[in-house]
Amino acid sequence: MITNFLKKHISPHFDVFVVNPLFEDVWVKCSIQFSKIHIGRGIKKLNNDIFNFICPWRNSSSINQIQQKIKNLDLLNFIKSKDYISHVTGFSVVHFKKDNNNNLSLYDSASDQNIDEYFECGSKRSIIVPRNNHKISIINNKEYVKSSPIKLDDLEIDKSFVIKKSAVDVTKNKLKKNDDEFKNLQFIIN
Repeated sequence: MITNFLKKHISPHFDVFVVNPLFEDVWVKCSIQFSKIHIGRGIKKLNNDIFNFICPWRNSSSINQIQQKIKNLDLLNFIKSKDYISHVTGFSVVHFKKDNNNNLSLYDSASDQNIDEYFECGSKRSIIVPRNNHKISIINNKEYVKSSPIKLDDLEIDKSFVIKKSAVDVTKNKLKKNDDEFKNLQFIIN
């Protein structure tokens, strides 16, 4: 449909190929003390503000607003700048990257192996989108909480717990011959 529309408006010497973007989930994991706002309303407002920070193109007609790379510190400072936020600690960013083949990898800014100060798209056609499943803990005083990598408890089936088919031979497992569809399933946690 889009391809046909574009072909009507371009030179016949060009071919048009339209692809859908790959949407990549990103979470913020932190502990927060709110100021002068009810906790439920504060979390809802924070989710919306994070979405607008990462996806400014949502309210713009400019495709130039799509960010391919975002600095962790910029996101933290943005959150701290909100007048309804009193204190932020234990901050980290978790990003599920997709490459052109739709293979998934995990970026966790709190991981000991991570030295990047940015989270960035896994491919040119990827778009980073927060899905309002941030891991926000509420604190009542300005205590320090160390940032920690994601744990199994943080993951959710069909949202962030990645199940991947693999070519690994698992014939040593005791599966019935009729269970071939489950033969190559693995849980991937990096």
